[in-house]
Amino acid sequence: MLNLQRGCVERNKAGLWLMKGLYFKGAEDEDGNKVPEGKIRPDPWVVIETVTRAIAVLERLHPNTLLFPALIKHTVEFANGVLPRTQPLAPR
Repeated sequence: MLNLQRGCVERNKAGLWLMKGLYFKGAEDEDGNKVPEGKIRPDPWVVIETVTRAIAVLERLHPNTLLFPALIKHTVEFANGVLPRTQPLAPR
């Protein structure tokens, strides 16, 4: 299972949309010790534009760092639009 956070989707130089996230199962450091806070998946997923749009909607729905938080709370920073988001999409 992945832990998706704000700004997890970006477009690379080839024009592909890449989605990155944290994984927990099997996350180990160089010495083989478990990493409880997770690690960023080394190979991002290539996603379609529809996924990118869905991520952008989730980022606008609430201020949390996690896109699928256990609890949602709103803040002044969120209301003022100062939280990081996935890069804007061009209109269709």
